[in-house]
Amino acid sequence: MELVPGHPERDVLKAVMMEGLETLPAETRAALKLERTYDDAQRAAVEEHIQEAHCGMAPPSVVPMMTRGQRVKDAWMARALEQHALPEMAGTPVPRPAGFLIAGGGHTRPDRGVPMFLSGADDAFVIAFVEVPRTGQEVVPADFAGQADVVWFTPRVDDEDPCVKYAEELKNLGPVDK
Repeated sequence: MELVPGHPERDVLKAVMMEGLETLPAETRAALKLERTYDDAQRAAVEEHIQEAHCGMAPPSVVPMMTRGQRVKDAWMARALEQHALPEMAGTPVPRPAGFLIAGGGHTRPDRGVPMFLSGADDAFVIAFVEVPRTGQEVVPADFAGQADVVWFTPRVDDEDPCVKYAEELKNLGPVDK
């Protein structure tokens, strides 16, 4: 098994986010299965996730671009996974091409992440690792229903608020337009 990157190159992703999918060659768009789009509920959920992940600092005008970038990253990772999957092996516990993807929870969601772009999306088995606070906030496992086949709760490395920790970098997103 080899380790391969699944993320598009920075300049490719930036062009897609700023100028649209048309910046990709037609054969690349087809190979990425970008005809698979979000429905309204999926789009709204991705936009909400992007806002939360950026501590509410992402200006509403850039959220659609970031959403497009998320979709392309998911499609890119799915293509890399399929291109480098282990071949079908008779008599093994995994009787189809298989591979492993290590990615953030938003990318691994079966309802709107990488599995959406796999040829056999129903064949994806998702394990989500969810960091939980060491003290205080109660974790409700039902809140994670549908996000993965298995949810593995693990203590946070630290309980420092990332919105505080990265406040200066988040300001670089620009002013939040109304």
